[in-house]
Amino acid sequence: MEGPAVSSFPGYRTTQQQPLTPLSPSMPTSMPPVPELIPTLPITPPSSEYEPENEAALATAVHVISTEATALSCLSRLYQTDPVARGGFVKSVDSVARSIGSGGKLVVVGIGKSGKIGEKVVATMNSLGVLSVFLHPIEALHGDLGVIRAHDTILLITFSGRTPELRALLPHLPQASSLIILTAHTTPTTSPLTRDRASTILLPAPIHESEETSFGVCAPTTSTTVALALGDALAVAIAHKIHVEEGRGPKEVFKSYHPGGAIGMKGPVAPGPKLIGELATRIASMPLAYPRNCSDKTTALDCILAAVRSPNGWVRLSDESAIPPRKIQRLPAGAMSRPIGESEGLIASADTWVTIPAQSSVEEVRSWVLGVRAQSPVKEQEMLGEGTVLGLVSEGRIVSLLEIEDLFGDS
Repeated sequence: MEGPAVSSFPGYRTTQQQPLTPLSPSMPTSMPPVPELIPTLPITPPSSEYEPENEAALATAVHVISTEATALSCLSRLYQTDPVARGGFVKSVDSVARSIGSGGKLVVVGIGKSGKIGEKVVATMNSLGVLSVFLHPIEALHGDLGVIRAHDTILLITFSGRTPELRALLPHLPQASSLIILTAHTTPTTSPLTRDRASTILLPAPIHESEETSFGVCAPTTSTTVALALGDALAVAIAHKIHVEEGRGPKEVFKSYHPGGAIGMKGPVAPGPKLIGELATRIASMPLAYPRNCSDKTTALDCILAAVRSPNGWVRLSDESAIPPRKIQRLPAGAMSRPIGESEGLIASADTWVTIPAQSSVEEVRSWVLGVRAQSPVKEQEMLGEGTVLGLVSEGRIVSLLEIEDLFGDS
């Protein structure tokens, strides 16, 4: 059974709308391609025609860049030669891969500049198909610990290795979850965070000299560059370990998760779909969201975990209710552990789907929608506004679903 019996196009049903946040701005199709190669720069700097104060600024820039480049070179050497660093990296990759394979995820925790690095690591992981979330340590102590599940791996990022907020959080992290510490410490015995939990995996990210020595100020600069590089290395290595299916390697996974921007524009432009059914997702192919924690309540996090398995992000609750990708993507972090029924407007049920024949052409449906919006009263215009779910009918039944934004290529 794929869906309820429905009436025929062009009639449509009332839908209740919720304001949506666009995923990302679309890239103009007329933008020139990004150059593949950067022109070779001269080795000898050109003679200067700048004022002394401008020369000082340029000298500072070169000093900062060369210092951070040296730190990265030292980090590379460390992971080529040091047993602790090499063993910690391999264990980290294995732990996260095991979590993903068991239906878990990576939870990245940090505060301050380390938190900003953590957010970027999460973004990179997700773009490579490694399910990850960011957890602020203060929010974690005030209820957001519920985002952590039994099969998750937790990554703490702290240069000092003794951040008070992370030390306060440590006793409350599940013992069953693997714990990784990305820190400047190169041995497990020198950081309180690694000493307090024997099974902790250490990911050393030291710098060759202090930032105060390098730049006269201890602002996080070299240390965050090193942490970010190590986070990138971890993300790419994990992606290569978990995406081994033929035709679905890291490159293909990344491309499928990054259709927008200059990256999404690379490669030949495929012809646009002719039939509306080519844009839609079949209900039968949508993964079913179900409670994972011996509970009768399906949570928002359960839906996100199901969405990761979905080719297009749709999640099915039953043959007559589903959750569209855009609504999943705008779920706030604080809603992860709450039942989905408590998130207003999240679920799109069959009685709100606007029905159209699956064999309709894309242009035909676009023209109809624009005509309704332009000529109908305000109430009817809202029926086909943002967030509307189109139900595609075949042989008298709804077989596929489509967000109306996809009809116009809106992100």
